[in-house]
Amino acid sequence: MAQQVRRSERLRQVPRPPRQGLQGLKGLKGSERLQLLETDFAVADPLDASDGEAEKRKRRQGAESQALIGPKRRRFLFQELASRAEEGPNFFTCEATASTLPRRFFCPSCLKLARYKCPQCCGAFCSLGCQKLHKEVLCR
Repeated sequence: MAQQVRRSERLRQVPRPPRQGLQGLKGLKGSERLQLLETDFAVADPLDASDGEAEKRKRRQGAESQALIGPKRRRFLFQELASRAEEGPNFFTCEATASTLPRRFFCPSCLKLARYKCPQCCGAFCSLGCQKLHKEVLCR
């Protein structure tokens, strides 16, 4: 008896009809994409020195005045909150007791829970790698 060879259907090449109408659309889409990209990035060069000195001075003065107003505004808001006669706890009348749990120390280099302390400066670290970094940078 002759053995039949089984072949997968996926491997057979099936002739497909040519796509004539899609070539024009592909070109159109590509040119539209190119046009969108060109208009997307059509902004002034930020490194161009065409900005006037007056505009820079105005911006700088605005930032300086905001820096001066900030602490005054904050102080005024805190005074206003403190003067309100509201019942119940608020920021100024709230009292918290000390924690019953011990203080947790964190490794300053990786912010994990620190299980070890440096014998020289009592700085906290979590592993040998962080201990090396601590000795090089933080320990004095």
